[in-house]
Amino acid sequence: MIMKNVLDLEYSTYSQYVNTLVVVFFSYSIALLFAVLSGQISLFKLQHLAIILSVTLFVCIGGTLILLFLTIRMKEIRQRIKELSF
Repeated sequence: MIMKNVLDLEYSTYSQYVNTLVVVFFSYSIALLFAVLSGQISLFKLQHLAIILSVTLFVCIGGTLILLFLTIRMKEIRQRIKELSF
């Protein structure tokens, strides 16, 4: 029973990480959109475009890898909880 509670807490923690990551993705996307629409960032200047693409690739690739790791770990935890429940 104690192991199941520990796994539930661990699952809850990973779930919070996933939710935070989704919020960060959407916040970044909205901020980038507003910056382009307001003219703070010009997509026609090569330097601005290179910086935007670099940061966007870093955020997307890093976030996707973290999200993939967390979802795999959450599946493992769910499986172990099921095994302990029966």
